[in-house]
Amino acid sequence: MDTKERVRDLLGRAIDRANEVRPPESRIPQDASTPLTGPEAALDSLGLVNLVVAVETLAEEEFGAPLSLFEEMGNERAATSFRTVGALAAFLEQALASRASR
Repeated sequence: MDTKERVRDLLGRAIDRANEVRPPESRIPQDASTPLTGPEAALDSLGLVNLVVAVETLAEEEFGAPLSLFEEMGNERAATSFRTVGALAAFLEQALASRASR
């Protein structure tokens, strides 16, 4: 499995974890176009924090190194990096690639 596939799987598992505590009607779809922030967001601010923690925990387990998504991005990138499931996946791929090349 290449990094892109591993990231997509990891993000799917993080969404599954977040969905465990959500009622069925408010579960987060795993579609890349699902909005995570903004007026049509699938998550409130606490839900987003929980998802980020799940992603960071699973990334450390999967890739063997701690990862802080907020540290990896500048403030100007935060709004776009978490906009959709697909944007978060792309950002995570970049962050992991950047760490691997250090």
